[in-house]
Amino acid sequence: MIRQGYRVPEAGISCLSRRAVAVVLPLNFVVMQYFKLIGYALLAALYFTSCDGISDDDEVDENGLIPDVRQFVSDAVIDGLKELGHPIYGGVHPPDITGTFDMAPRFITGSNLPGDTVPMGTEAVPITAIFADTTENLNIDFSYHLPGGQVIPASYSVIVGSDCKFTVFSVFDLYSNSGYLNSDLMVTSGCLTEEGIEDAVVSYVLLDDPNQRYNGERLPGQGRIITEGDGLAERQ
Repeated sequence: MIRQGYRVPEAGISCLSRRAVAVVLPLNFVVMQYFKLIGYALLAALYFTSCDGISDDDEVDENGLIPDVRQFVSDAVIDGLKELGHPIYGGVHPPDITGTFDMAPRFITGSNLPGDTVPMGTEAVPITAIFADTTENLNIDFSYHLPGGQVIPASYSVIVGSDCKFTVFSVFDLYSNSGYLNSDLMVTSGCLTEEGIEDAVVSYVLLDDPNQRYNGERLPGQGRIITEGDGLAERQ
């Protein structure tokens, strides 16, 4: 489910199905005019059939994040992630992380939750992370599996990065047992290698609490950071 108010960019539509170019050339012209018009036609075709994907010229902020991330990740959330020590690898050329990765063992290594009593170094629940279908707009499908087999799909995910390093921002709209809706953000960062994801870290922070489930005691950007114990989330 994608939260109301979020703009999800178009994805999966080919360029040719969105645009068509018809160039009509006059019949009576001299040779020089012919080649000139052909040149203009080729330039027009290249321009009008180009895709709307992310490019180096697109606006990114000081963290290398594109507008599709910043439309739901506020400054407060970015500040919270930095407070936790979570690395943010920005950029518009992330690696292709399509695949399945085992994240275990994992340990809680940081928290900015008020009054958090969980000891640092506590082992976290292992997960299997699945990434698929990155679009030209850097949307990506993401879900994770728990040990009991339960599958938790993200409502919406965006990937940024460059070279081997990447960061995925994944929104999870969750209902409590009392029926209250709140949105959590799972942020995954690391460096893709042939063996898996090196230096994999995952942070779980509050994104939004419209129904005041936490009565203001937990704010956007507050949560925990979890680090891969052996330094590698192995690829299956």
